Amino acid sequence: MASNYHIHDPSQMEPLLPGQTKIGPLRERAAEIFRESHRMREGLPHHLKAALREPLRMMNAYYSNKIEGQHTEPLLIEQAMAEDYSSKPEVASKQRQALAHIKTERHGESRLNEWFGTRLFSHETVRLIHEHLYGQLGEQDRIQVGPTGKKVIVQPGMWRDSEVKVRHHIPPDPATVPALLSRWEEVYSREKAGESALIAIAFAHHRLAWIHPFVDGNGRTARLHTHLALSHLGLTAGLWSPMRELARRHEEYYAYLGEADAERQGATDGRGVLSERGLIKWGGFFLDVCADQISFMSDRLQMSSVRERLKMFLAAQAQLEAFKSLKMAAEQPILHAMTVGPISRALFKAMTLQAPRTAERTLKVVLDLGILKSDTPRGELYFVMPGRVLSGLFPNLWPELDADVAASINKVQLGR
Repeated sequence: MASNYHIHDPSQMEPLLPGQTKIGPLRERAAEIFRESHRMREGLPHHLKAALREPLRMMNAYYSNKIEGQHTEPLLIEQAMAEDYSSKPEVASKQRQALAHIKTERHGESRLNEWFGTRLFSHETVRLIHEHLYGQLGEQDRIQVGPTGKKVIVQPGMWRDSEVKVRHHIPPDPATVPALLSRWEEVYSREKAGESALIAIAFAHHRLAWIHPFVDGNGRTARLHTHLALSHLGLTAGLWSPMRELARRHEEYYAYLGEADAERQGATDGRGVLSERGLIKWGGFFLDVCADQISFMSDRLQMSSVRERLKMFLAAQAQLEAFKSLKMAAEQPILHAMTVGPISRALFKAMTLQAPRTAERTLKVVLDLGILKSDTPRGELYFVMPGRVLSGLFPNLWPELDADVAASINKVQLGR
């Protein structure tokens, strides 16, 4: 039966993988990404890595939703983590969307072998990501306005059955979505490991967005799939994600995706229907984004710099009225918890070299600051990084959080 859609056949998605002779430079960049990601993790204390994972999930959610224009303030995301929502419905909805993203990322990382296993590019995994992401949201948070102005309620994990439009791109006939996804899986699943799989992740990200299999949430689902696929390859260890840089360079992100959307430009532009040259340029951009984030995080995670920033952070906090009893004697036990592991309260006090009562006050203010946490009144203390601490120890990692924290501190200082 004839289709009324311009795109209605899997052959119109070709090429999915450019010829090997044309992606040599991408392979070299991919190999460098593997080397640098391994080097970044070498010697980094386990407890620091563990403390970073949750705040970085918050950052990923913030930036992925920012690309869609659905972000909220970083500290409001932190409040949502504690089930504290704004009284403003629109703000609360964005908090719930951020929280859903965080939980789906966490859920996916806990099931990498189950979801990905030997099939890195399963369309069923894509469906499960969308289902988990939207399954956490109530109906009021799943309303989407279609191209005709009609409101549609997004159904978790269900392929779209209607027309959509994304900027200048009109995605394929919805009836063709299952066949397109089967072809997507068939081609990319051949690339199982190493540089080939990393390059395939880049190309698969574009083609998944091009198919646009859901009524809404395609960008977020594609970015989550990409993030989890990179984790599955052992590249991120929870320490970096392309989401931050894709949001910071979102106009370039859209422009490169758009070039890969284009139809073939003459006889030298591959043999498929779509532009091979555009797809390769997109792949180069994506790998550059990954390399930039690894380089940035490698610099921020140098332990000598982290120790220096810890000292500066504690000194700055001691100038605030709320933490005026904070002493620099707290630095060593905090550093111990960060690098060696949980510390007993007795050892914390002993390491401060303070008199018992003074050490007790120091411990209390450290707990109030939130840089150490205990599950019980007498339990061990472990290192954590709420927004204030993340901003202090890793400035410029999440600039919007830095601004949020500064505004919050000023508000308290002014007594507002």
